Amino acid sequence: MATNLEILREQEQVLIAVRETAGEIPGISRYWQKLEEAYARAQTSVSRRDELAAVAQESTRQMNADLAAGQDALRALRQYLKAELGVHAPELLRYGVKPARQRKGRCRTPRRLALAG
Repeated sequence: MATNLEILREQEQVLIAVRETAGEIPGISRYWQKLEEAYARAQTSVSRRDELAAVAQESTRQMNADLAAGQDALRALRQYLKAELGVHAPELLRYGVKPARQRKGRCRTPRRLALAG
């Protein structure tokens, strides 16, 4: 299957040949004009597609930068909430932060005494 660029090149080559020999073939002008119009529209469409692709690429770059900035701000906010409310506060769940679990305290009896007894 031919690519769009190959199709345009083929049409351009035929148009060049027809322009050079238009007077030699009677009745060709009707077909030639349709090809000229279609070729011009196709060139415009290709140009527009290329412009839109560039715009889409730039939009994607900007979107990724904005999302990254939002993630940085979210991280900073959550760190602030942990510092302000405490890392064990159940209120952190409201902000999408899992509170640190409470650890059990150390055994108060020294180990050697517990083993001896």
